[in-house]
Amino acid sequence: MKACTKCGMPQSLEAFGKFNQSKDGLAYWCKECYKKYRKQNKKNITIAKAKHYSINKEKILEQCKEDYPKYKKRIREYNKRYPQENKEKLRKRRLERYKESPEKILGWTNKRRAAKFNASPLWLTKQHLSEIEQYYRLAWSRGMFEEQKFHVDHIIPLQGKNVQGLHVPWNLQVITARENIAKGNKTIGECCESI
Repeated sequence: MKACTKCGMPQSLEAFGKFNQSKDGLAYWCKECYKKYRKQNKKNITIAKAKHYSINKEKILEQCKEDYPKYKKRIREYNKRYPQENKEKLRKRRLERYKESPEKILGWTNKRRAAKFNASPLWLTKQHLSEIEQYYRLAWSRGMFEEQKFHVDHIIPLQGKNVQGLHVPWNLQVITARENIAKGNKTIGECCESI
């Protein structure tokens, strides 16, 4: 048993957190008192942390650089091990996200691909992004109600032979998957020439 210096209540040792600088290796306040304190002084604690970081920024960054080689191997091992050990958990999470809004996932996937080719201009507004999302919703919903799959196609391809299109609403169209695959990375004019 140990008495909390904040509330004065004697409690079991499990009610106290670890604190290496005290004689018994336990915190002076019980966990509940710390919780209450953090809740009541959240703003002050945040400000103090920000001040501490801004004052000691160089020192902290230097410490991180020194410590990183020690933990580099452990971090890499964990990053490799975690996905292997939690395959089912991660798969379920991805599936849940996809079921919640598949059109968003498809939109994100294609947005990522477009960004990869530097095809998404920085000047796109929220309105433009919402129009792009509408194309993906339309393709998904048409695929649900018709017997064939639909794709969102870039009229001027992102990786065309002679020209590179942008990932913008006025360069998108919803066509069948078969037409899109046949078109490939060609413009409509190039497709007609090859026939």
